[in-house]
Amino acid sequence: MNQMNVLSKCVFTLAMICSLNLSAQSAPAEKLSTQIKRSASTAAVANDFLTQNYYKTTQFCAQYGLVDVPYQETEYTTESVPYTVDIPYIVSVPYTVNVPYTEWVTDYRTEQQCHSVQKTKNVCHIEQECYLVPGGKQCRDKSVCQNILVPAQECTNVQVPYQHEVTKYRQETQYRDETRYRQETRYRDETVAHQVTKYHQEQQCVDTKTVKTFDHQARFNLVVIFPLSAVLQPKDQEILNLKLISTSESKPQVRLDVVSSIYSYRIKQQNLKSGVLVVELEIYDSSALLQQADLAELKKGANLSASLIGHGLDSALVLTDLTKEFNDVNTNYSIYLDLIKVDGTSKPLNMKSFARDNLKSANMMVKLSDIIGYAQVSKTALVYGNVIEVSIIAKRTGANSILGANSVKAEKILKVIIQ
Repeated sequence: MNQMNVLSKCVFTLAMICSLNLSAQSAPAEKLSTQIKRSASTAAVANDFLTQNYYKTTQFCAQYGLVDVPYQETEYTTESVPYTVDIPYIVSVPYTVNVPYTEWVTDYRTEQQCHSVQKTKNVCHIEQECYLVPGGKQCRDKSVCQNILVPAQECTNVQVPYQHEVTKYRQETQYRDETRYRQETRYRDETVAHQVTKYHQEQQCVDTKTVKTFDHQARFNLVVIFPLSAVLQPKDQEILNLKLISTSESKPQVRLDVVSSIYSYRIKQQNLKSGVLVVELEIYDSSALLQQADLAELKKGANLSASLIGHGLDSALVLTDLTKEFNDVNTNYSIYLDLIKVDGTSKPLNMKSFARDNLKSANMMVKLSDIIGYAQVSKTALVYGNVIEVSIIAKRTGANSILGANSVKAEKILKVIIQ
């Protein structure tokens, strides 16, 4: 049965390969370029068409084989699973209490004690003393004093002892029973499920091939508009080639190759409108076109520089690009900002791109906060003393120049300090 399945799949694979090869061979011829011939009698608008084939990518299995396919299966085993239980036990826990007791204490108080004494007191009285003098008697007062004993009382303060009861406390150790717990590990048998990876063999594709098959053909009606100032004389003739250079069906682009012309033409703009690719030409100064010798000039990073002006959040870079400008070359600047940390490492802040023409209208000046784009990041990064590393990458492109679909880059790295 498996052999039959493999055989049927191989037959299907061969049929698919044959079908894809036939589909690739049946793709219609493309018209990717056209030639416009213009003379004095030709109108200022030329009409033609271009076609382009579009393909789709198809995958098919080129080889089938047996492969090990993993699948998950649940297996059950009995395992001894640990668990914990709380085992209670009683402990006698000591604690202290204050026990009151009475004690007789001797104190002293001050009392006044008195006793009788005999004190000496000086008592005086006046006596008259007379004596005879010639002519009579003469008298005078005389103070006579004597010490006598009189009763008196003396008092003194003495310390008299007395006793009274005082309540005091002493600490005693007592005990009470408390229940405590300890954890104990026990085991029980449980059925445990395990996811196990197993394999079984299946017929699967082991070699996938990818082929490109024709899907459809797009037709672009082409309208070429010449400038009104491009007037030709009766004997003048111009030959221009237009070739599709993009693979986008929604936005086709053509390249202009001048075979012979009176004027120097280049594509001013080209747009797809309702299935019509309108290509508008303009006259330019051919001396300002990119030449092969100028390619080295476009790659010079030394031509790029920048200076910092302003302070804090108002800090701005003023770019200088000394590279010569060419009419068929466009320049876009990608400016990267990195905050240099104290340890020397860098923290990326942001990147933003600017067209050279747009910067020229702003005097080649761009604010750092516009590049960062986030208000909070700008507030923390654009602080006085912070070092910002600035990387400027100038990308030069020009589909209608000798660059074609290619581009060249110039790079300059410098550091600025926020003021």
